[in-house]
Amino acid sequence: MIADTVLVKTVRGREEVRVRAHTLTALQRWLLILADGRRRVSDIAALLDCGVEDPSLQEALECLHRDRYVDRLQDLERVA
Repeated sequence: MIADTVLVKTVRGREEVRVRAHTLTALQRWLLILADGRRRVSDIAALLDCGVEDPSLQEALECLHRDRYVDRLQDLERVA
């Protein structure tokens, strides 16, 4: 995901934070918690002390998006 992408939890993502029903990696869980609809990917990467292009960060973000734990805020705004 690109640096200026803003992530927001889906209903499934909020439920996962609450009950831990699925097996997320530690990184995926942190990313899910940090996806608050305000922070950009670059902000999250800085908080985790890694680069935006870090392969493990990118893989975890794509996994969360693919599995519908997070949406891109930009995509939601286009629909509205």
